Amino acid sequence: MLAGIIKAPTNYSPVDNYNQSKARKDLVLKVMKSQNYITDSEYNLNYQKDVIINFNKKEKLNSSYLNAVLYEFENSNIFTPYGNQKIKIKTYLNEELQNEISSINTENYDNNKIIINSKICGVIAYNGDYFNLKRSPASCVKPWLVYAPAIDSGYIKESSVIEDKQESFNGYSPSNFDDKFRGKVTVKTAIKDSLNLPAVKLLNGLTINKANTYTSKMNLDISNEGLSSALGSITNGLTLKELCDKYSVFNNNGNYQESSFIKEIYVNDLKVYSHTPNNVRVFSEETAYIVSDALKSAVTNGTAKKLRSLPYNVYAKTGTNGNKNGNLDALCVSYTSEIIVGVWVGNVNNELMPNSINGGTLPASVSYNIYSKYYKNNYPKPIIMPNNVIEAKIDSKYLLENQIELLSDSGESFYYIKGTNPTKSINDLQPDLIDCKISLLNGTTHLEFTPKNAKEIIIERMYLGTNKV
Repeated sequence: MLAGIIKAPTNYSPVDNYNQSKARKDLVLKVMKSQNYITDSEYNLNYQKDVIINFNKKEKLNSSYLNAVLYEFENSNIFTPYGNQKIKIKTYLNEELQNEISSINTENYDNNKIIINSKICGVIAYNGDYFNLKRSPASCVKPWLVYAPAIDSGYIKESSVIEDKQESFNGYSPSNFDDKFRGKVTVKTAIKDSLNLPAVKLLNGLTINKANTYTSKMNLDISNEGLSSALGSITNGLTLKELCDKYSVFNNNGNYQESSFIKEIYVNDLKVYSHTPNNVRVFSEETAYIVSDALKSAVTNGTAKKLRSLPYNVYAKTGTNGNKNGNLDALCVSYTSEIIVGVWVGNVNNELMPNSINGGTLPASVSYNIYSKYYKNNYPKPIIMPNNVIEAKIDSKYLLENQIELLSDSGESFYYIKGTNPTKSINDLQPDLIDCKISLLNGTTHLEFTPKNAKEIIIERMYLGTNKV
């Protein structure tokens, strides 16, 4: 086992990836037997042996974070063969929070949990045995791969109406998680309810190439992907940290930041590295705020409603990868103005979970527990609305029926970039009060209206028991 670890210490760690490490041990034994270093009986005896790993509780709680630090160190340009020199690595670890999230129950499913402090762009807690595991991000891609690019490019607004109905795109016919279609819905509703067809339809209209001009700035090239990428079908998948880093565009005014476990590195007490967050402009701050509003509605009355009892603004997106027989991946990515929280639940061996385990259930519940522990002494401030954004209440019924935005005091709130907001009210459609003078001249009824500039007059009369117009 020790010999097998050398090729990839993180991947073949017996502490964090026991099954992979055991398989590697067995491979080493086979090679030893084939090259006559051991006999058949020695091979059979050792092949059947399990290796017992001993560690104390405190090391177990922090081992996930430590392994992620070492993986980041060994797989980046930070790493240099320092030989026998004294190396000290400083991290962003919040040990109290680390211990708390490690104890949150995930019903014995494989899981990863991560908390990123957006203000310092550092990972302050991570728990899970599969840091570099790439999985389908499912619907968690929709906000930054589809909707934000479409809004930022002026293709849609939050109040734009899309028809959620069965449709084929060159043979590709996506459906919703419940196999039901809602008809005409707004973009805001499509986001909060995580509807699939609207996301695919928008990406088809926007085009993959246009969306890629945005995602490539977030270290993700989708130029060779298909329309199913709108639902998280991305070649090789994403790690949970990669996915959560994409959400930095929403609580960082449209700028992308890649977070880090490592804060500083010292060699022989001399600082050789200091992590400096690198802001990359992806979306306008107006776009980021408008998408965040839709993600807030996902918490208040959408797929992430298990978070809605938190007494402060939380913005969230859930994702589920599976079918009618069960689910492979369940995710919840959420954020406040200060932190990003990501939770993945599944089985590394691809064994299906029941359909009752989806992004809006166990991962959302775990996220709720994380927020309760992080904000036990204070609450975060809401994300500040940019000066160039305006809120407008729109008559939803008229909007869905006519695809025209009209202001209404009792309407649903939408956010607009100034200049794109509606100014006409639903009250403008109501007829003015008109006076009518009726007279009978030579057997003919005459109607005289005041004012005389009415555009349309509808007259109903009852004649011989029949109502006529």
